[in-house]
Formats: sequence, structure tokens, C-alpha cells
Amino acid sequence: MAIAEIELTQSDLRRIEKLAQEAGRTPKSMLKFVLRDGFAETERVLAAVRQGRAAAAEGKITSHTEVMRQARATISRHAGRQKRLDWADTARDEFLAGLGLIATDSPANAALVQSRIERSAELLRQHPQLGKPGAVRGTREHAIPNTLYPDLR
Repeated sequence: MAIAEIELTQSDLRRIEKLAQEAGRTPKSMLKFVLRDGFAETERVLAAVRQGRAAAAEGKITSHTEVMRQARATISRHAGRQKRLDWADTARDEFLAGLGLIATDSPANAALVQSRIERSAELLRQHPQLGKPGAVRGTREHAIPNTLYPDLR
């Protein structure tokens, strides 16, 4: 079966030549693979379109409105699951005492340490499995870099 000659743009010709070189083939033989694979992908897409149209004809399609309603409900469910971060009384007391001690020497350093600890606490709240299991069951330990506090528990 003879088919009319195909004209390729310079860009397509360069792409075929590059593919041929990488595959160790001639551009002519490479074109056969490109056409075959292009046909296969086109046939796959058209089959998916046919299936979609058949499903629509049978009423098996979910409307855009319904998909968006379900997505919003999922987001609302997850947004309502904000994790709490509970500080033990001793942890809170040590935190405040430590900041007070640092602040006597340098209020700026105390503010810096406070911000680092609060940032780590927020990370733990958002990602409860961060760090390693704590010595006390149900707790997590998370190292706080550049502070005197090696772990936030």
C-alpha cells in the first residue's frame, strides 16, 4: 500500500532525527515507530472518549456540580480535624522559665528561641508523626535546632 509522501516541518524533522540517532536507527525507520505509537495513543484516547460517551448516555456521569459539592465536603471534613498540641504543665513551666533566664541576658535571644520553639510546636501540630516517639506513651519528641532545648515533647 503506497501512501503519498509526507512533508514534515523542520522542527518535526529535527525531532525525528534526534530520536533516530538516540535509537540507532535511520530517520525513515524511526518515522514508522513514531507513526505507530502515535496511532496507538490516538486509538487509546478515542476508546476512552467512546466509553465516556456511552457512560453519559446511560446516565452514569457525575455532574460537575456534584463533584464540586463532594470536594467541598471532603475539604470541610479535613479542615475540621485540626490537631491540638497539648503542653504538659511541666513543659510549659520549663519553657517559660527558660525564656525568662535567656531574657535576663538577652531579650532578643529569648524572642528568637521562643519563635523557634513555637515554630516547632506548630510543625508538630500540623504533622503529629514528625520526630520520634517520646519516652512517655502517646507523645512525640522533636529536636529544636539552635536552642538549649534538644527536644520538644
